[in-house]
Order: sequence, then structure tokens, then C-alpha cells
Amino acid sequence: MKRFALLVFVAFFLLPLPLAGADEIRLKGGTTIHGVVLRQSGVAVDLLLPAGDTLTFRRADIAKVVQDDEEAATGTFTRYVEPTEDKPGGLDVAITYYVKKGAPRVDLVGAVHIADRSFYREVQKVLEDAGTVLFEGVKPKGTSNAEFDRGPPPDKPKSAIRELQERMARWLGLAFQLDGITYRRPHFVHADVTTDELEGEDDETKEQVKESSRSGIFAQARFMNGLLKLAGPLFDLLLGRGKSAGPLRSGLKESMAEMLGTMDMEERIRRSDPERVAWILDHRNEVAIKRLKEQLEQKAKGPIAIFYGAAHMPGLEKALVEEMGYTRAGARWLRAWRVER
Repeated sequence: MKRFALLVFVAFFLLPLPLAGADEIRLKGGTTIHGVVLRQSGVAVDLLLPAGDTLTFRRADIAKVVQDDEEAATGTFTRYVEPTEDKPGGLDVAITYYVKKGAPRVDLVGAVHIADRSFYREVQKVLEDAGTVLFEGVKPKGTSNAEFDRGPPPDKPKSAIRELQERMARWLGLAFQLDGITYRRPHFVHADVTTDELEGEDDETKEQVKESSRSGIFAQARFMNGLLKLAGPLFDLLLGRGKSAGPLRSGLKESMAEMLGTMDMEERIRRSDPERVAWILDHRNEVAIKRLKEQLEQKAKGPIAIFYGAAHMPGLEKALVEEMGYTRAGARWLRAWRVER
């Protein structure tokens, strides 16, 4: 009982949920507790608290259960909230919860590669509270989590996509994901392909890689980097560097947040690089689900968080529900890009 009272105090007074809304359990004694309803029956209701603990309430003690109307719908993992003069908006990313009787809860934690530092701080808390974290990240075979955290050494070139993301982060006053998240944790498990695998293990895949490098996503990134290098001084003047905001930054950030929050990222990738989409999305999803099954077989401590890009989430959700028998229990939003008018 003492632990219950402490958890309720912490949840209610010290740790407000970083989201637009939340589910509520209103007790007959008058207390209202916020969180995410994971399960409910005629006997009890399970509520996930902001601190990561799950409490079970007896129906006999509950006056009312109110579920958030703004919760992410099935298959939805990003959204754009229009800012007003009185209230900020921006790009939101979902954390979605899945449950299965007799198995650890699985949380799909959506990632965006550039975001506000406050977003990465909240995500880091979520990942620290997980028993196991399966994370996305293409890296050379044998690279440790600490080496992945540090990034490529100075004498090795960065990928075109990473260069592009770092430039955009600087101009928009955002942080880059690998600078915002700490991966050197013992419960973090790599759940993605290696650099060698991405470059192709057979002649057919290697040919697809060559074709993609000429006309696909990576070629587009190299082209954009070339333009941005030429326009760099002008962009520094107009958009600013770091915390120093240029005159166009807020408008560009708002436009990009709306685009990312309303765009179907999975479909965009499939259309932009169809020759290599099996590797960019489908195969990497298969690797993540394979690692999840390995963790379940090893009786890994839960909850198990899968920290992957938002474009991967529809495929991962489909595998969890249709292949592994999990049920989607609920979701909450985290603000990735804050936009003000």
C-alpha cells in the first residue's frame, strides 16, 4: 500500500506526461491518476504510469475510466499539431504498447533522426526504464555500442545521409539522434543489419546497391549535400547556427514538421527507392523481429523497447499483431519538434 501511495504521488505531482493528452482513472475517493490504459476487464484495469510502473486497480475502486481521444490510432505513428497564438504545436511521435498473456510487454518507440533535445531526453528516460532495448542503426560488424555511440573516427568519411541530417539539425536548431541518445548501455541490443549486409551479400543485392547509389535515396542525399555545401554560408546567415536563430528558421521548421507529421514515410521510401526498399524497410524489420524473438526465447527482462525509425513502425506493428499474437494496448505522443507562432 505504501508503494502504491508513493507511485501515485510521483505520477501525479512530479512526473507529468510529456504528451498532448492521457488516459485517466478516477477513483471513488476522488483521486485522478493519469497514464496509459494497457488492459481493462470487468474485474481490473492496468495503467502504465509516466515513471514506467504499471498499476492494477480493482473495478470496485474505480469511479470512471476516461481514455484519451487524441491517442495514436492503429497504424499511425507520427502527427502534426497546428500551433496557435496561445498554444505551441509541432511534430509528435508515438510510443505504442503491445501486450500478450504470459509474455513481456513490447513498446514501439518511434525515432526521428533530428529533433529537439527535450525529445531525446524523454526518449532516453523511456529506454532506461525498459528491461531490454532493441535499437536501429546500421554499423560495421563487430562495432560495440560504445563505438557506435562515438560515431565514425575523424579519418573516416560520414555517410551522405548523416551529413545531410547533421546540417539540417544545425540550421533548424535541433539535435542529431546519435548526439542526443546514449547507446552504451548493457541492456541495449543491436537489432539491425551491418554495413556489410546492407552493401549486399550476393550478386543480385550488390547490383541493387549499385543502382540505388546512382538513382536512389543515397544518390539524392549526395546531390542535396552538394547543393548545401555551396549554399552553406547563405543558409548560415538566413537560418542561423545552433541556438542562434536566423529569420527563416521558425517558418522552415514549421513547414518541415507539417510535412513529416502528415506524410506516409513508409510509402515515401517505397516510391523513392523501390529497387532497394526490401533492404531499407522489410529486411531490417525482419532483423528486428528476429532479435525480439531471440530475447523472448532467452526470457529477457521486460518491457522490451524497439527503438526504430517511424517509417518502420507499420511493418513492426503488423509482425507483432499478425505473426506473434500481441495486442495493441495503447499509445502516447511525445513532442519531437516544438513549433510556436
